[in-house]
Amino acid sequence: MKMQRSLVGLISMAVLLGGVVGASASAKVTYVRVKPELTRLAVYPKVPKTAHQVKLGHKRQLSAYQVYQVVQRRHGSGGEYVQLKGHGWLKQNKTAKLTHVKSNGTLAIIKQQAARGTLTAKTTVKKLTVSVNGPQATQKVMQHKTLTAAKAKAAHLKVTQAAQTDFGQYYYAQGKSGIHGWIKATTVNLSITLPADADTVITTPKPVAVAAAPTVGITAPISVVTPTTPVTTPTKPANQTSSSSQSNQSSVATSTTSSSTTSSKTPVVTKPATAITSGPLTEAQAMAKINALITQNHIMGTLLVTNDGPAGVKVMNYGDANVTKKIPNSTNQPYPLASLEKALTGAVVQHLINEGKLTMTTSLSQYYPQVPFAKDITIRELLDHTSGIRMGEPIPTPPLTNESDQVAFTISHLTSTDQHIWNYSNANFTLLAGIIGKVTGKSYMSNLQSDVLTPLGMQHTFLYNQIPSNLTNPLSYTDNNGQSQPNNISTDLLSSELGCGNVYASVGDYYTFINSLFTGKLDGQAGFQQLSDGQQIKYSGGVYYRAGNTVRIGGADNGFRSYYFGTNNGKVAVVLFANQGNWKGADTVAEQIQDIVSQSEKF
Repeated sequence: MKMQRSLVGLISMAVLLGGVVGASASAKVTYVRVKPELTRLAVYPKVPKTAHQVKLGHKRQLSAYQVYQVVQRRHGSGGEYVQLKGHGWLKQNKTAKLTHVKSNGTLAIIKQQAARGTLTAKTTVKKLTVSVNGPQATQKVMQHKTLTAAKAKAAHLKVTQAAQTDFGQYYYAQGKSGIHGWIKATTVNLSITLPADADTVITTPKPVAVAAAPTVGITAPISVVTPTTPVTTPTKPANQTSSSSQSNQSSVATSTTSSSTTSSKTPVVTKPATAITSGPLTEAQAMAKINALITQNHIMGTLLVTNDGPAGVKVMNYGDANVTKKIPNSTNQPYPLASLEKALTGAVVQHLINEGKLTMTTSLSQYYPQVPFAKDITIRELLDHTSGIRMGEPIPTPPLTNESDQVAFTISHLTSTDQHIWNYSNANFTLLAGIIGKVTGKSYMSNLQSDVLTPLGMQHTFLYNQIPSNLTNPLSYTDNNGQSQPNNISTDLLSSELGCGNVYASVGDYYTFINSLFTGKLDGQAGFQQLSDGQQIKYSGGVYYRAGNTVRIGGADNGFRSYYFGTNNGKVAVVLFANQGNWKGADTVAEQIQDIVSQSEKF
């Protein structure tokens, strides 16, 4: 029996999203890549020392899929700079450090396993590159052979090994005429032939009918803890206001992870989440450390923590929702989810897959054929940001008032590249929200309400412009030398973020959702495994699945920061919704809080 599956290469989140090269000098050779979200960037013949020199950089296209060796680092105007071998100087924050590279610049193999099957070029690929001396390297000329799609087919390329690298998955193939070497998985289809008497037959899971979760909301009572060191907020905000919007930045991550898109036919075995045992910290010690972190980083907002699932939930509020009116942040107060909404959209999509109304391989062209290359874009690729679609965050004027206009606005502003590599874009999830509407004949919000909010008892989750008047609608602030400076909130921007960032929720509601998703209460365990793509170490369906059986989701919009950190079984969780705090600092704090609650006794 013969079955075909397309495997798109795994691309490390640490590579895509991880920390940049350190500023300190080091004798050890360092390799980096250019961050993939950058298309053209400024390269300098020497380190710019003034703001004027910074503007004179030569705009160049550097491949995000090439290994670059760092020759030296220096400080210049606006921060740190690195010199790339064979190129010039560029800002260090435009690069991401590679963690698995050999001394010659060739990618080291993170994991390798036996494989078998026949490779053919994807229909959209005209040429294949077969590299003899390993995948992707610093050297400009590698030992490789370029084959046309026709010649590749004639060579009868047989796979013997599959390897994971910082740039994704590669297959080692051998063919006629002595052709052999590594081929990037994103460029090929792998056909597997199983013997008729095979003990195990790989099949696509049938849709699973999942009953609504009987539990309403968080089953255990929430303990509201008064911080011992609350954030102090000034009585008078600064007069100056900041610019209107902040882009969603949930593509920032700090752990070594990887991204891939794999057929649902591929069985994936994952380890169960590590059990949390009582650590050296008492609850009081843990809370003191958490409060100190919040205070030191001038964070205002609401924090939920647990290390015992719903039974251990505690919620703490810091600072004010409205500084001028002295309205404190509160437990049931909804905050903008920003990119944390994508996981909600993914859950609704999986609900439709469970009902047999969609599949992971359903083509975008069935619903939006006007998008270039739509026939080659699948639901799986939209969920995992591997669709090849790129889009910034244009702000509509006037604001968009219905979902049809929101999708149309997105389609008119996106670029479809037909390069099915990981690249974060809100447009993917706005298209998914539009597909949800087309499949069901109901609005995205109606589906969200019936499939998620009502079954889980989420009573503090709303569309950005439908927050009840009896609930506090927080403002966002920037700390300016101890003064909380208010930000402008662009409702015009929010009006365009259908399915990807215009829903508000309380910390308790969001934890209820994630816990129900991870434990299978929402879409079933089979559904969750499919949505998460087997919890491989990568981004899937709105969530970054990371090493150590942990997850991370992050979002930023209009000066608000939202984070979810925890284990993939929902036992340990940190939900931090901040209306004051910079992106990097708050992100680091949220992860440090995860470490604290993981090491403390059960709450």
